[in-house]
Amino acid sequence: MTETTAAITVAIRCVNDSVSQFRECLDAVLAQRQPTADVVVVDSSDHEEFAELCVGVERVKYLRIPGKNLSNGRNVAIAQSVHDRIMFTDPDCVPQPGWLTALNRELEAGAAVVGGRIVPRWLATPPWIVRNSSLARNQLALRDTGGGTAETDRVFGASMGFSKLAVGENAWFREDLGRVDGVLLSGEDTEFCERAIRGGGRVVFVSDAVVEHQIPKRRLRYSWTFKRTFFTGLRIGVPTGDSCPIRG
Repeated sequence: MTETTAAITVAIRCVNDSVSQFRECLDAVLAQRQPTADVVVVDSSDHEEFAELCVGVERVKYLRIPGKNLSNGRNVAIAQSVHDRIMFTDPDCVPQPGWLTALNRELEAGAAVVGGRIVPRWLATPPWIVRNSSLARNQLALRDTGGGTAETDRVFGASMGFSKLAVGENAWFREDLGRVDGVLLSGEDTEFCERAIRGGGRVVFVSDAVVEHQIPKRRLRYSWTFKRTFFTGLRIGVPTGDSCPIRG
């Protein structure tokens, strides 16, 4: 089968992730076929090894930026992307074979924003409530609505993509939302989808675009879930804004 190279960028935003997890994520992204994609890695981590894993690798562009603002790093990746279509995943996620194919298929079909299934790879045995509570699973950025492809109101940034042309002037993440320096404020991906829908775009959940999200033991504690839920509530109270310092 002839390999297809599409006009797609995959962005990986690194903050405080492990070297081994990032290596597995990058390898999984580079292994995607039909199509392949360029990769932009935006790094604010404390690991020099991240740069070493990227330098000299074909199709990978590595950027080192200050600060640990998740949304700012994603906006940098958007600005650096030379392609219309850009996909996002996180360093602790492992895109499965066919992930890029499935997301790209729905963008080609006219979706403005797409997102896929995010399934757990438990790195420790989770408590029953974490395995079975929709609240806890949402705080862990796990997203699985079952089989099929359907329009939805939101997708999560760990497995997400969009067409810059389709989203238009809304193709950026709010930098007052999302994790900053360890503060677990979230909702930047949900707010992005809300703006895309208000602008007339369709947001589509793609069940066969799958990533495994590696869940460490510390995120299985009830205290982490409660803290994350608290900051999710704060996100709901953040006023709507339309400014982004890096948009352009």
